[in-house]
Amino acid sequence: MLKQSLDLTAILRPTNNTLLHFAAWNGKPGAMKMLLATGAFGDRLEAYNKQGQTAMHVASFRSPLPVVEM
Repeated sequence: MLKQSLDLTAILRPTNNTLLHFAAWNGKPGAMKMLLATGAFGDRLEAYNKQGQTAMHVASFRSPLPVVEM
């Protein structure tokens, strides 16, 4: 059986969101903490979705304060 690796930093179509965008949109501090702990997002923190928003933009209006602070 072939194992496929998951690219955590992939840009997901059609929204151009990253997994960080999804964690911010859903206000999930545990998910955000786990994703950031991977170290895989150093180059993706400024990735914009189709609406021109970074994960921080999304977190600032959708997430609880702990997510924004991360």
